[in-house]
Order: sequence, then C-alpha cells, then structure tokens
Amino acid sequence: MKKKNPLTQLILRSCTRRFFALTLLSFIAFSVNARTIHWITFINTDDPHVGSMDQNARKTLYGSLIDVVNSETSQYNYDCIIYDYYSGSFNPIECKTCLDNLNCDTTDIIVFYFIGHGMRLSDDNAHSKYPHLFFDNRYENSIPLSWIHQTLKNKGARLTLTFAVCDNSYLGVDGKPIIEDVPLPIVNRIQNDSSLEEHDNSSLAKAFLGYKGDMIVCSASPGQHTWGMQTDLGPMDLFTYSLASYFGNINSDNVMLWPDIIESISSQITDATKSSFNSVQTPAYDYSLDQIQMPKRDNNR
Repeated sequence: MKKKNPLTQLILRSCTRRFFALTLLSFIAFSVNARTIHWITFINTDDPHVGSMDQNARKTLYGSLIDVVNSETSQYNYDCIIYDYYSGSFNPIECKTCLDNLNCDTTDIIVFYFIGHGMRLSDDNAHSKYPHLFFDNRYENSIPLSWIHQTLKNKGARLTLTFAVCDNSYLGVDGKPIIEDVPLPIVNRIQNDSSLEEHDNSSLAKAFLGYKGDMIVCSASPGQHTWGMQTDLGPMDLFTYSLASYFGNINSDNVMLWPDIIESISSQITDATKSSFNSVQTPAYDYSLDQIQMPKRDNNR
C-alpha cells in the first residue's frame, strides 16, 4: 500500500476541520434565524347563516392583519407558517390534529384565531369563563377554548395568543363533550420595561416580537352573543373588524401594548352593540405578559 505524503495528510486534516467548522457555523446560523410565527385559523365559511360574513372576515383578517404583521416581522428574521382551515377542512378532527402535530421552538410565536359558533355547556360562569367551540352540530365534538389555549401553551413557544370569535351564551344540553374544560388562572398581568423601548423598531412588530407569555381572548363575555354587521370593510363580525381596523390605523409612534389594544377594542364593541343591537357584547380575556428585548432588525431585508 502506498504511503500518503505527510503534506497531503496535513492538508486533508485541515480541510476536514474547516468542513466541520463551516457545518457548525451553518447550523448555528440556521438556529438563530429559524424563528417562526405560526398562524392557525379556523373559520366557518360554509355556515348557512353567516358563512358569507365569515368569508369576508377571513379575507380581512389575512389582508389587514396577518399579511401585514408577517411583512413587518420578516424584517427581524421571523418566518411564518400558515395553517388555514376553512370550508371542508373546518372540523374538530383537523383542529385536534393540527394542535397535536404542532412543533415549536422557544423563540416562536403562536397565534390561533377561530371564527364560528360557540356555546357555554355550563351556566357556571365563575369556573367556566370561556366557551366551547363548535365545528359541527354535535355538542360532544365541541372543543373548549381553554383546552386549545393550554394545549398551545404547552408547545413551549415564547408567545401564545388565542382568539375565539363566537357566542359565549349558555346552551342547555344533556351529555358530556369528549374534551373537557381546562381550568385556567384568571390573570391580568403585564410587565413593561421602559428601558427596552427602541424608537427605530416597528410598533406593529413589537406587539408580537417584544413580549413573552400568553393571552386568551373571547369576543364575548359569559352569557353574551357575538354580533356582526355591515362595516366599511364589508359585512363581518365586529371583533375581527375592530382588531383589523386597530392594526390598520397604527403608525410608528404608537406604543402597542396588548392590554391597551384589547381594552380599546372592547370599549368600541360594547358601545357599538349597545346602540345597534340593544344587547351588550364585551370581550373576555386574560393575559400574562412580559416585555423582552426586541430582536435586531435586518437592514438588508
């Protein structure tokens, strides 16, 4: 067997070390940049009564909020994955499967948004603040909003936001759904740090990238209905309209805090329903949020 030249062996060892170093650096770079916003939407666009309103709400939600947020957060090296369920894919099996199969990193963000029917299966408002979400006409297939929120929190993402646009009124039925309510703590806590304010950051991006924790929101409080009406963006539910309008009217000088956003929307919806329907609708919500350092903006994007 021919013996290798010592110089050749040295070159080979140097190339091998360089290869592994480059591989490691590539892996580290991928890990740093592999930050994702997961958008999960379940929208009942085929409902015989409000399906056309839900179709327009879906269009508005994506065009005025989701697409805009993705554009802003991409400047901070955040990618997005969209899980869009509507029409034939709007069913409880798809919802449970989606949540079961969702994988997240600790730097990721999860936003779940439901538009459809919801009902309370208990008149115990003190221990059951949030409704069950209905994907079909069988109450046993309904999924508690609390279970969805807790399941998403367990994925370990940095920020989890759960929204449900539906009724929260009591439905008197006998029987028991397959998935039971999950007790959630009643918390309204936000920790802000003014030293982390950076005026060169997008205020819209900051609402998603500048906080960690979780928030759960239902468009109506226990015992209330969720209303829709004709708007300047077309017919849709008032909650989606108010949320999309709020984000559409912000500018770089706005300081966006989720409690302020939800309180502003809540006040607007309460006033609108009181005057138009003589039936008050006030969103219910809980949150536990901490302000964190924003990631660096990528000026090359």
